[in-house]
Amino acid sequence: MKDTNEISAEIQALMERHIHDDSLFIVDVVVKTTGSIVTKILVLLDGDEGVSIDQCADLSRSVSEELESMDILDAKYRFEVSSPGADYPLKYARQYPQHMGRRLQVTLKNGAEKIGSLNEVKDESIILTEEVLKGNGKAKKYIAQGEIEIPFGDIEKTNVMISFN
Repeated sequence: MKDTNEISAEIQALMERHIHDDSLFIVDVVVKTTGSIVTKILVLLDGDEGVSIDQCADLSRSVSEELESMDILDAKYRFEVSSPGADYPLKYARQYPQHMGRRLQVTLKNGAEKIGSLNEVKDESIILTEEVLKGNGKAKKYIAQGEIEIPFGDIEKTNVMISFN
């Protein structure tokens, strides 16, 4: 049996052959196993302006048919094409523009953490209005501090912060 990295690479290549819209791109291919048996393949798909459920469903159908005929896997498995959820970190620079104005939590490679609203996306960096936690006890809240520029090369992980206000 092929290892999960080989399967992931084959699925990615297969997906790329079926994506005919240049604004869509693959964020990740996750191959889950139970023991040595692949039980689930999840393809996370995004777009420069987001990705619709219909786009995911159409790609899932067209890729599933070819995947079955290729006989890559030995056992039954579940195949899903989905957009990355809010809990999935941003992986590529081209994912940032669709989150303009949203609050981000950026973890830097040096371990520091920055929180703020995304103001601008440049070729090599992002600009946030940084927020810092001020106050004591229950009176603590985030206050805008000023703009900071963060090079993509310094970013370990970025999550979009969900607000329920």
